[in-house]
Amino acid sequence: MRVASLKAITAFFSGIEEQEVVMGFAPVLPLLLNTVVETLQKDEDQGRNGLESLGELTSAHPEVWKDTTSQLLNVMSQVITQTTFEQGTRAAAVEVILSLSEQMSAALRKAPETKSQVFPALTSMLMEVE
Repeated sequence: MRVASLKAITAFFSGIEEQEVVMGFAPVLPLLLNTVVETLQKDEDQGRNGLESLGELTSAHPEVWKDTTSQLLNVMSQVITQTTFEQGTRAAAVEVILSLSEQMSAALRKAPETKSQVFPALTSMLMEVE
């Protein structure tokens, strides 16, 4: 039920064309991240759906993460490093970061979490390849 709500909210945000309007909803984003984290802890498949929805939102409006970039990178890094998750779940977290890097590379470069969490997480994931 919570993931369905999350998907509806992110689809609604993604459908808005005016950036100023979307930015007005930015205070809701930490709640969406918390929903994804809680869902991943209970049901990985539903959590993956939530991650994919965040990826769609990030592709449509990456600037909405401007004030919560650190929290987003922290959550995505933790998902990437969690080896108990399926590869698809971890890849969904990578996709969120890739979407952010394509359109907001400066914000990603400036975030301290990029060096301290994202790069180590991606490197660790790459080292798992046989």
